[in-house]
Amino acid sequence: RTSLLTGLVIYSAFASISCLFVLLQRALMAQLGVVGSRRMHGKMLSSLMGASMSFYGVTPVGRIINRFSSDLDVVDNNLPGQIGENVSTTLGVIFAVVTMVVVSPYMAPPLLLLALVYYGVQNYYLIVSR
Repeated sequence: RTSLLTGLVIYSAFASISCLFVLLQRALMAQLGVVGSRRMHGKMLSSLMGASMSFYGVTPVGRIINRFSSDLDVVDNNLPGQIGENVSTTLGVIFAVVTMVVVSPYMAPPLLLLALVYYGVQNYYLIVSR
């Protein structure tokens, strides 16, 4: 009975800590999204203010506003979620590799070899794709 209660307490603690980290991650991504959006808005606005009058004569105002709002929409809505998923996946892979090496040290050489192969394929793909 005591071990069951101890297990439940440990499981609840891990679940609570996990929820806290998710909350912190979301808050950080929202804050960084606001900072990035403000910075991008400022740079875009200063670029528009520095544009020549001929630019405004050739480009319709609707096109400028549409481009301005669509770029900010991407920064506000898509980018924070994608960055959060990228960070979460990267940390998950790192923790999985560390766990495998700690539990079974014999996994370190194959994982190192796999990482080198992955790095080589990545470099080859980047060269070929350009």
